[in-house]
Amino acid sequence: MPMSHVALVASDILAIPARRGFGRLLSGMWEGDPVSWSIFGGVVVIAGVVFVVKMRSGE
Repeated sequence: MPMSHVALVASDILAIPARRGFGRLLSGMWEGDPVSWSIFGGVVVIAGVVFVVKMRSGE
């Protein structure tokens, strides 16, 4: 899978929280807010699953 596809998937996933207050999310993480960390963890898990599925399917 070309790295350009990985970059496109990552940019699509990161665009969602960027529109909804990415700065607020980062400040919440900095302050130790468990909701912010949960959201961040969810985004990382979803990005990882998308990456693995794309790698296994050969796209």
